[in-house]
Amino acid sequence: MSDTKHIKSRIRAVDSTRKITKAMEMIAAAKMQKSVHAALAARPYAIVAHETLLSLASHIRDTGNDLSHPLLDERPNVARTAVIVMAGNRGLCGGFHTAILRKTREAIRMHEEAHGVPVDIITIGKKADLMHTRYGYDIVATFPKQDAVLSVNDITPVSMFVIDAYTKGVYDRIFLSYTDYIHPTLHIPHVRQLLPVDISDGRLYRDADAPAYVEESLNTVFFEPDPDTVLRTVAPRLIETSLYRALLESNASEHAARMTAMRQASDAATEMKDTLVLYYNKARQESITAEIAEIAAAANALMHG
Repeated sequence: MSDTKHIKSRIRAVDSTRKITKAMEMIAAAKMQKSVHAALAARPYAIVAHETLLSLASHIRDTGNDLSHPLLDERPNVARTAVIVMAGNRGLCGGFHTAILRKTREAIRMHEEAHGVPVDIITIGKKADLMHTRYGYDIVATFPKQDAVLSVNDITPVSMFVIDAYTKGVYDRIFLSYTDYIHPTLHIPHVRQLLPVDISDGRLYRDADAPAYVEESLNTVFFEPDPDTVLRTVAPRLIETSLYRALLESNASEHAARMTAMRQASDAATEMKDTLVLYYNKARQESITAEIAEIAAAANALMHG
């Protein structure tokens, strides 16, 4: 009897856990749907903005010293580097955070081996702070991240900080670590150079997401009203757009990873409950059989007593 009580208690506990994970799965699915819609809607503009930024940087470097901008000029000597790490605020999303932190650490190691310079961390999202607590890297700035990114204003403080730090020469390289959303079960962590603009970075997407006009050449560049005004206005906005796109992609990936993790947890809880119910039925059957045997033995003793 004690075994059946214990198993019944475990069944109730597992069923309660399944209800919680199922509710969390539904919440994550709703957030994922909004985040994915925002990320996909921003992709065409982000692709063209990125191509424009690469074209401007390439054009400026090809023209020598006649035209320049601090955000687009390559610095030959690298004295200090920063990495912007985008992560979430909460766990329960499978290996989402582990993947982006591992990717970031590998990129930092490669950069340190190549240049031998210290690397600072700029974090977006509470879980990005694990770069300090787990790996010991210095965090110089931390920015909050909303579960639902509503507008480009959510990334403006970060873009202002990194643009100012790079322009003043605090950092000679700034990298961006984020997770690209592919589909609900596939999210790819990336670390790419944000500043100065890396003209070898290539295209953001090489599939059907890219609009046809992106494939057209952008080699011919005209500046109106004048190059200095255009670059002073456009370059920071294009950097901000790159950060905003990365934040949207990371948000969509996080919610998709959490939805998948909670779905797997719910399925595991269902399987465990089914197994426990089977054990419970067997234990109850054995208990009833034992009781019947005891009653039969007692009755037999009375008849022959």
